Amino acid sequence: MRRTGTFVFFVGAVSALLAAGMLSGCPRSDSSAGVAIDPKAREAVLRFGEAIRAGDWDAAYGMTTRHFREKSTRDGLKARWDRVLQKLGADFKPADVACVAGELPKDPVDARERYEINTEPPMDTWRAWATAVLRDGKRAAEVRLLVVDWEGAMRIAYARFEPKG
Repeated sequence: MRRTGTFVFFVGAVSALLAAGMLSGCPRSDSSAGVAIDPKAREAVLRFGEAIRAGDWDAAYGMTTRHFREKSTRDGLKARWDRVLQKLGADFKPADVACVAGELPKDPVDARERYEINTEPPMDTWRAWATAVLRDGKRAAEVRLLVVDWEGAMRIAYARFEPKG
């Protein structure tokens, strides 16, 4: 009898964990299994992705850090998205945005060597390395993001756009 109770408890616990993962609003891929993400950072990734999907470049650019804005203009940010659209085709119209958590760089050297990013914000502000995935059902565009806690808000310190067609 004890064995059956243990099995039922185990199945219930696994079911609860799976349900929590599905309801989190940030789907996980095989490459991000077990990677936790700050809920506020996840929200920032999704808001940034939604702003891009909606073509609201003022909102997307407004979510970036001062350091980001010193290196890129609003029009420069949009131009990167336009290059992705050229590769995916004019008919690419993303219907939704998902968030995939990734492993945060260990330090600035790791950020440069493994992630190919140079970032200005201090490491103690880094909160998430995540990808906003914009999908239309057949194709996707990925926006890889370094999210930082900057000036009291979650902001984007780095963004790299990639078509996945």
